[in-house]
Amino acid sequence: MTEVQSLGVEVGSVKENVGSLQGEASSIKKDVGSLQEDFGSLKKDVGSLQEDFGSFKESVGSLQEDFGSLKESVGSLQEDFGSLKESVGSLQEDFGSLKEDVGSLQTEVISLKEGNEKRFNQLEQSVREINETTRNIERKQENQEEVIDLLSRRSIDLEVGLKKVR
Repeated sequence: MTEVQSLGVEVGSVKENVGSLQGEASSIKKDVGSLQEDFGSLKKDVGSLQEDFGSFKESVGSLQEDFGSLKESVGSLQEDFGSLKESVGSLQEDFGSLKEDVGSLQTEVISLKEGNEKRFNQLEQSVREINETTRNIERKQENQEEVIDLLSRRSIDLEVGLKKVR
């Protein structure tokens, strides 16, 4: 029984780990969404800068520096996004591995249940046999009590007859 409970605890732990990984995957998805929003915002900023380019000719140098900075940010975001993709891939592999582990644990639990069911049926059969044996012994005991009672009466009758003969 303790093995089943232990497996139950392990299954619970695996489920908690799976839940945790799902939470982490959800968090990564939110981060990717946030990065996409940031990227969209950067695209809008670049478009705005291009529209204002005519009126800001004197600050072209400054804008080019800002644009270079934005390029670096986009590159950094792309690197971060690539890193997130790798993390998601790794999490998916871990999740697949956990699913396999849960599957094998479920197989073990089923096997243990079947074994326990078999043992229970054997115990149940043994109890039935013991009960039947007990009933047979009780019947024999009742028969022996009747024989003892009959012999006791005969002994008394014989003693009475013997006393009469004397």
